[in-house]
Amino acid sequence: MTRKLEIIKDYSGEALVFKTSQDCSGVIDQNKDDFNNVKDLSFGRKYASVPIDVLDAWIREGVDYRRIGKDPEMAKKFRAKMNSPEFKAFRVHGGRV
Repeated sequence: MTRKLEIIKDYSGEALVFKTSQDCSGVIDQNKDDFNNVKDLSFGRKYASVPIDVLDAWIREGVDYRRIGKDPEMAKKFRAKMNSPEFKAFRVHGGRV
């Protein structure tokens, strides 16, 4: 999983723009492997593996994973994201989060 940071000078606004990108193919491949090779765990279960750049984008959209333990409404929004077909590649089991 490669994460890339670019710093771009905005000459019109005289500012620096920070742009990050991430190759998520490794995370998705590992999630597929985990999905197909479910391990019976005596403690806990891995539900998902979400790349940090995706989590950062969700925060900008108003879905802050850091608040799901403290804010029931945020937990509901986060589960809705995780259960949506659009983000199925990040889940590692067939059930709902």
